[in-house]
Amino acid sequence: MLTAKRIPRPVFGPTAGLLAVSLALIPGLVGDAAAQPRCGSNTVWVAGAQSTDAPVRLLVAADHEIRNEREWTRGLSLVVAEAESLLLPYLGRPLEVVRTVPWQGSVRQPSAAPLLQDLMSSVSRGDADIVVGLVRAYSFQGFSETGARVRGLANYRSAYTVLMLGGPLGDRRTPISEIGSLLAHELAHIFGAVHRRGADLLLAPGGVGTRVDALSAALIGMHRERTFGASGFPLPAPYREAARPLYRKAIEDDPSDLDARLMLARLDVETARYEEAISALEEILEEFPGNLEARGDLDLARSLWRREANRLAFVLGVAGGFMGQLPRLEYLDQRKVGACS
Repeated sequence: MLTAKRIPRPVFGPTAGLLAVSLALIPGLVGDAAAQPRCGSNTVWVAGAQSTDAPVRLLVAADHEIRNEREWTRGLSLVVAEAESLLLPYLGRPLEVVRTVPWQGSVRQPSAAPLLQDLMSSVSRGDADIVVGLVRAYSFQGFSETGARVRGLANYRSAYTVLMLGGPLGDRRTPISEIGSLLAHELAHIFGAVHRRGADLLLAPGGVGTRVDALSAALIGMHRERTFGASGFPLPAPYREAARPLYRKAIEDDPSDLDARLMLARLDVETARYEEAISALEEILEEFPGNLEARGDLDLARSLWRREANRLAFVLGVAGGFMGQLPRLEYLDQRKVGACS
């Protein structure tokens, strides 16, 4: 039986006192969002239901300049092997390139964000878990703090990432070790890790370090069974509460860490803490108005909050029916309570 762990505002005036009676009489109308299936999905993901040693399948989409490089596929294999060596101790799953496809990204764009959006809209995942875009970029914003001419960006929910390279695979400007570290860095984000401060850390912002700290290792391990390409939240439900204090600790260590703030807000959405999520996401968008991930998460939080508010309003209406105010049957049919719209 589902129970209401938290009642979001607004409070519906003097009739709010009927809420406890209503919930007792009509169980399941209000509950934890993490325990309820999303519309359009029949899958309930349970930790352990997926083989944790299965390879993570990568689809690599490369632009024509990279594909025209001599022995680029060999260079790609070395990059993936480097990334795998950095992640395998914590992820417990090898990396496997299932196929490569051509992709002509807008290589003259100075930022990774529009490239990532183009990749997500133009390259289909197919049977792969993660899509990796590779482009040559001769000028772009935000060079690595270490001076490496590589840059990347990942989208956690969609499991897409783009790598921008300032030179050929294995060139002195873009050595295999640095591209491999960058790929591992972006894949770690897809597996729930957030930025950490420390020049030698794999998750350092803009860096190409190799060391994985304990907090990042724990988050990556929790995400080893994450979903890909599904409508639900990637992190399996049994790990969501355990992940919360880790993201809080990341924010304590670095209050400016946008990734950790986003992840905590997403966990708030998935556990029906809609007010906290909306407040946090609105604050993020005030600081970063162009952040598309935050915008999408905010739209989702508001939509779920409105749906929960409608459920509460209906519950209160049914409770009011015990005082001679029972809603008309045709109204109930019109509302299609509990159905996916």
